[in-house]
Amino acid sequence: MAGRPRGGLAPPFTSHWTLRFSTSARPRLTVIPLCSDAHRDSRYTLSPSVMGDVLVNTITVADAVSTAVRHLPSGLGPVTSGAA
Repeated sequence: MAGRPRGGLAPPFTSHWTLRFSTSARPRLTVIPLCSDAHRDSRYTLSPSVMGDVLVNTITVADAVSTAVRHLPSGLGPVTSGAA
């Protein structure tokens, strides 16, 4: 079912045209401080927040994903339900 935690993966969501991740499902997101943006000029950027400094510019999706994985904070724990 869409929007439910599966297999301990951080569920993705979009916010302000940015791909973000959370350790919980909606409606109560626990946001991981990592944003990925796809740009019209075929670049992908990774930053710690929507308006944060760019950590890296990449030109392939594979590079963007591997960079995002390396920048995930340690000790995230399992994904939880965001139910009230």
